[in-house]
Amino acid sequence: MERLVRRFARQTGRVLPGKFRASIALVLRFSDSTRHGPHAFESFGRGEWLCGSPGGGLELLLIRRALREGDPWSGHVAFPGGRAGPGETDRETAVRETREEIGLDLMSGFSPLCRLDDIPLSISGRPLRDSILSPFGECFRDSDL
Repeated sequence: MERLVRRFARQTGRVLPGKFRASIALVLRFSDSTRHGPHAFESFGRGEWLCGSPGGGLELLLIRRALREGDPWSGHVAFPGGRAGPGETDRETAVRETREEIGLDLMSGFSPLCRLDDIPLSISGRPLRDSILSPFGECFRDSDL
């Protein structure tokens, strides 16, 4: 696990220009799932942790987007995130959206892990003009969970 963290930490993330920006948080934690029971999913905040291996290890936080008519991502399983507000940095957007969507404060108890390469946004394979997604890795460590 430590090797994975070190590898992520080396990522600098290629930043692309774009007028319309959004950010997501890829939130990881290391856990011993035997403390939580045999299930692969466990509630934390208002999201779900997906366990990567039986008996514990690396877990990844996923959410289910709200159902909204006309929203192309409505109901999708996703990482927490959303559109940038005026004057926000890309990471500030990821932190704010995670707090708003699932009540998880990435500024408390989490360590920034990395910024991954920006991704041009598209819908059904059609690029959205000047629209960029910025992914950020965050890591939570707590042996008591």
